[in-house]
Amino acid sequence: MNNRGKDKVIVWSAMIFLFFVVISSVFSLYFFGILGVLHLTGVHYDSMVSMLIFVLLYVGISIITDVFSKLAKYTLSEKITGVRIILGRMVVDFFFSWLAIHLADELMSAINLSLNSELTLAIVLAIAEEAFRKPTQVKYKLSRPPS
Repeated sequence: MNNRGKDKVIVWSAMIFLFFVVISSVFSLYFFGILGVLHLTGVHYDSMVSMLIFVLLYVGISIITDVFSKLAKYTLSEKITGVRIILGRMVVDFFFSWLAIHLADELMSAINLSLNSELTLAIVLAIAEEAFRKPTQVKYKLSRPPS
């Protein structure tokens, strides 16, 4: 292998390593964030593995529900104007987050969430979704279109 081939292998290896570091960091923040909120609401679980399975199940379900959430938010943004769009988006995010949390909870027997814990986690996730939204994704219609 010549020098150029070795450089390519090193660059690709570094990029793959960096990709896995970033993905694992994001997942760790997400995992420990959910773990912290559930700990604050008094949820008990059998083991860390069951908690990991719960978070993975939640992420899998939320990927599916995110499609419907985006469709609902798009439809909603066409119907309302002004700053009410933010509240509407948060309500949609809250509902679909709660749906994913509730389904993940029902599919697992090692973790039992109370309705209060489910709602608290859904509210935190909806607020975080709106807080971390890119400014270009938020479109305000300050006036009604002419009738």
